Amino acid sequence: MPLYSNTVTETCRSLAATLKITGPSLIASPTILKPLTETLLHLLRRSHPCQSDFGLEIEDNDLEESAEYDWLVVDCTLDAIIGLATALGASFTELFKIFEKSILKLASSSEHIERSTAVGTIAECIRGMGPAITPSTSTLLKLLLHRLSDEDAETKSNAAFAIGLLQEKSQSDPEILKAFPAILGKLEPMLQTERARMMDNAAGCVSRMIMRHQDHMPIKMVLPALVELLPLKEDYEENEPVWGMIVRLCKLSLPLPPLVIPSFLCPNNPLSSRLRLGTYHPVPNPPTPPDPQPSPWPPQRAAQRRHALAARGDGEVRPWEIPVRGEEV
Repeated sequence: MPLYSNTVTETCRSLAATLKITGPSLIASPTILKPLTETLLHLLRRSHPCQSDFGLEIEDNDLEESAEYDWLVVDCTLDAIIGLATALGASFTELFKIFEKSILKLASSSEHIERSTAVGTIAECIRGMGPAITPSTSTLLKLLLHRLSDEDAETKSNAAFAIGLLQEKSQSDPEILKAFPAILGKLEPMLQTERARMMDNAAGCVSRMIMRHQDHMPIKMVLPALVELLPLKEDYEENEPVWGMIVRLCKLSLPLPPLVIPSFLCPNNPLSSRLRLGTYHPVPNPPTPPDPQPSPWPPQRAAQRRHALAARGDGEVRPWEIPVRGEEV
């Protein structure tokens, strides 16, 4: 086992978990963030001292174990990077530029575990950064479209999750919309594949596409096939975009397939109370107030009347207080 690698992996794990709780306050100081970024980049590139054997001879039967430890360090480093993206949000943009090349290299690796983990990291960075991911839309879209056809089921599933978030968060609408036919074509077979949460992530991706670009989606064709998959059975987190999309269509009074309600009422459907509330008890739009009736009093007389009523306290109108139409102030 390379020197100190166990310490480094545990440090990265703890950092990732702590950042998700504390937010950016933990790394607010430049004296902390800069060296931290440099260290994570060295780990990502496998150039950190803990990833060196220092000239030690490693027997053949230890090579496999050494490779596993080597990947574990990189895997935990990616967790720490996700923690940074979650904590910093849009402010993570500059740091993402630093890590992007190395992450994309992993996403194109010949090892399926590296591809799937890197694609999952990209998805979490997109979620953390929000619209700030827009400048990287072209590069990420090209990669994720390619990974939607990956031979590895886990990588393909993560790509569906990532590309759904990318089209939801990115403000580069023309580029995203241009890729819609290709995305839908690759998602269609995934909606019929019960492996590696592929079906659930594909459903979540389609739902995000409908919510973000409703007018550019063939809803009448897609929605019945989507509803047949409900309730989701593996990746329960994707219930939120799926049912959020259905609730939105309900509020827009769009016709829904008849299977929606039975799927919603299914006891195995682990929906959040917020979505249930949104479906069964939608917050009504405030009633439109009636057009105000013009006061028969001229503005100055109306003000005098309000003051008189307030001073008297009984709110009654005396006959001599009723104005005659056309009366001069």
